Amino acid sequence: GGLTVALVAMSAIVVPATLFYRPDLGGEWNVAMCDVGQGDAFMIHTGPGEAWLLDSGPPDGHVESCVKRLGITKLSKVFITHEHADHFGGIPEIEASGIEIGERLVSSGFGPDLWQGAQAIAPGDSGGSDVVRYRVIGPDEVPLNACLQFKGRIAQTPIKAGKTNTVQLTPSNAFGE
Repeated sequence: GGLTVALVAMSAIVVPATLFYRPDLGGEWNVAMCDVGQGDAFMIHTGPGEAWLLDSGPPDGHVESCVKRLGITKLSKVFITHEHADHFGGIPEIEASGIEIGERLVSSGFGPDLWQGAQAIAPGDSGGSDVVRYRVIGPDEVPLNACLQFKGRIAQTPIKAGKTNTVQLTPSNAFGE
């Protein structure tokens, strides 16, 4: 009777509230993968309020809310592996959000008119800081494929020419010495 009605009413209030509550995730973290649905969006923490972003997910992936939940106000480097919407589509959302974007780094096959201020990186390019560094490498047989190395470890995804994702960067993350 009354207890059942009370439990149903309480559930009707509590369950929806917990579905929409998203606490700030600031604090200690090195690498985060944002849930953007189809596609990718990885963050590498580089300092207070600052990170690198590797891909931005699709246009409706809400990457901006993930970046803000992690307490990030500046993306000092944004790497876009290739121009497919599920990797590059979240960029307009980030740009409109007021989150500061530093270097815009894209694979060498990225369309030059797709992103204002983007700089193509190719095998042999490198950069970073004391916290994290990157070096772009790539197999000779597919020069448009590149990989990132963060502080020592390297990961490379073999990609054959003619595949749809041949123009991409593949990250490998390592922190510390």
